[in-house]
Amino acid sequence: MSYTELYTAKAASFLGFENVQKPEYVVLGVPYDGTSTYRPGSRFAPDAIREASMNIETYSLRARLDAETIKVEDLGNLHV
Repeated sequence: MSYTELYTAKAASFLGFENVQKPEYVVLGVPYDGTSTYRPGSRFAPDAIREASMNIETYSLRARLDAETIKVEDLGNLHV
């Protein structure tokens, strides 16, 4: 891996979804620490949520719905 790939590689997407045509829902991360007074770190939340979503079961028994059938596109993070 070159140093350039460290800055240009796309981060993991929410639930591992690839880009879709005409998404029904869009996920957009806002890594922002501006409102933290004592313990900053909320800027890491969008990437941590995406990483954790890779371990979520996509099928819901209660809703009888598979999340893989929903058209979701992850737009990445805003640069704030």
